[in-house]
Amino acid sequence: MQGIDTNVLVRMIVDDDPDQCAAARAWASRLTPEAPGYVGLITSVEFIWVLQRTYGFARTAIIDTLRQLLNVPEIIFEDADDLNTALWRAEQSAADIVDALIVVRNTRAGCSDTVSFDRRAALHAGMTVLNTD
Repeated sequence: MQGIDTNVLVRMIVDDDPDQCAAARAWASRLTPEAPGYVGLITSVEFIWVLQRTYGFARTAIIDTLRQLLNVPEIIFEDADDLNTALWRAEQSAADIVDALIVVRNTRAGCSDTVSFDRRAALHAGMTVLNTD
């Protein structure tokens, strides 16, 4: 198993650097279920942010892309069940994907709630607003 950094994962999806895209895709084509690539949770979060902020992908496109990648047997995602749950929650609401993932992970860890100053995250992802009063 080999770990996959965010920039390689992005180049497997986005056609912005011909040489890096070709190298990433050629490398990925050699992965097998017995010798897969591994995407850590931090890489998943970075991947979401890069697709949103750098490439302007819509939430639905990011959700679809991650779902497709989660179904590739040659790629293993850390905490894939939590990521799938967060994608479902984001799809069912206006929640940011990463905010949904934070709530899912915190709930799994036994947290009664997740506090935030972000009112949008509270409204859509199920966080609790921490007031400054």
